[in-house]
Amino acid sequence: SPKIHYIEADYNNIWMRDYGQNTVYKNDVEERLLVDWIYNRNRPYDDLVPEYIASHLNIDMYNTTQTPYDLMATGGNFMSDGMGTAFSSKLIEDENSGGYAWNGPSGDVYYPNHTISEIENIMQEFMGIDTYIIMETLPYDGIHHIDMHMKLLDESTLLVSEYPDGLSDGPQINANIDYILSNFSTKWGTPFDVIRIPSPPSTSGAFPGSQPELGNEIDGYYRTYSNAVFVNNTVILPTYYEQYDTTAMRIWENALPGYNIVGIDCDSGDDNIISQSGAIHCITHSVGVEDPLIISHLPLDDTENTTEPYTVEGYLSHRSGISTATLIYATSPDGPWTDVVMLDTGNGEDFTADIPAQASGTVVYYYISGEANSGKTGNRPMPAPEGWWTFNVGEIIID
Repeated sequence: SPKIHYIEADYNNIWMRDYGQNTVYKNDVEERLLVDWIYNRNRPYDDLVPEYIASHLNIDMYNTTQTPYDLMATGGNFMSDGMGTAFSSKLIEDENSGGYAWNGPSGDVYYPNHTISEIENIMQEFMGIDTYIIMETLPYDGIHHIDMHMKLLDESTLLVSEYPDGLSDGPQINANIDYILSNFSTKWGTPFDVIRIPSPPSTSGAFPGSQPELGNEIDGYYRTYSNAVFVNNTVILPTYYEQYDTTAMRIWENALPGYNIVGIDCDSGDDNIISQSGAIHCITHSVGVEDPLIISHLPLDDTENTTEPYTVEGYLSHRSGISTATLIYATSPDGPWTDVVMLDTGNGEDFTADIPAQASGTVVYYYISGEANSGKTGNRPMPAPEGWWTFNVGEIIID
C-alpha cells in the first residue's frame, strides 16, 4: 500500500500540529476515533483540514464545537501519555475564558467560556484524560505551546529544555517541573523522570528574552530540541548548528536506544522555519494505528540487589485479548537473549516475570514482547531487540 497520501484541500498555514485532529480509542484499544477542537486562530481553512483527513481515512470524528462541549485549543499545547494523563500550559484556560477572540469570515468570534473543571470534563469526555496537568505559561515563549520546551518520551519520562542558570525561560520551566514533580506522578504512582536538553542560543549568544534591547531576531529565536516527532521507530528533530546539535543528538540517542534519530536543519537561509516560532513537531501530526497492541512498563531502576530476582511487570492490551507475553533479557546488548514467559496476574492485561539475580557490575538489558489472539505482535521498546531498557546491578553512586 502507498506510504504517502496527498489530500487536496485549502489551508491557511503550515502549522498542522495546531489545527490537526487527535486520535483516541474506544475502550483504550478498540475503535479508532478522531477528535477535533476549535482551532485557536482566525484561519478557517485550517480548521476544516481535519474533516478532509477523517473523510479520506474513513474514520469517525468528534468535534468540540457545540455547547456545553465547545472547547478551543491548539495541538502544540497538548501532550498525553496515552494512559489518561495530559499536559498543557494555562493557554488552555485563557482561550476558554469568554470574551472577544477575533473577527472571522462570518462575524465576531468569542472564546468559549468554561471553568477549569468544565475544561477538564470536556478533555475527559472526548480524550479520556483523567489527570490534566496545567502549567504556568513561559515569559518568552510568545505562543505558549508546551511542545516548544518539553516532550513526553514515554509514560514516565519528560524531555525538557534547559537554559543557563537564571536566563530566559529557564526559571519558569524549572518552576513548572518542580510543580509537576511535587503534585503529580506517573500512571504507576512514581515520580516522572526528567531528562534535560540544552537549548541553543542565537549565533550572537542571546537566548529568548535575554537581550530584549536587541530585538527578537538578534535576541534569539525559540530554538528547541524538544519540538520533535516520533514516526514509528524514528525520531525527527530540529537542528540548528553543530556545536549544540551533537549534544542534543547524543541525549536523544542515549534516552531512546535503538531508535533512528534524524535531524532536520530548521535554521538556515530560506528554510529558517524556527524564525516563525515553530519546528518539526509544529508542522506534523499523526493518526494512530488502526489496531493498537499496547505494551506498557515502568523501567526498572539501578539496584544494589545481587541476591533476589528482579520482577518485571507489564501491561499488555489488545482488542482480541493477549495470547502470550514474553520477557526477553541479556547481560550484553549483543545477546545472547533469554526468553521468560510472563504470567497473567488474573485480569488478562497485567503480566509479570522475573530476571534472575545478577552479580555486582552486571548491566541488564531487557524488553517485552507480546502477541494478541488475533496474531498481531509487538515489542516494547518498539525497536527491540535493537532497543531495550537497561539497569545496573551494584553500588549506586548518587552524584
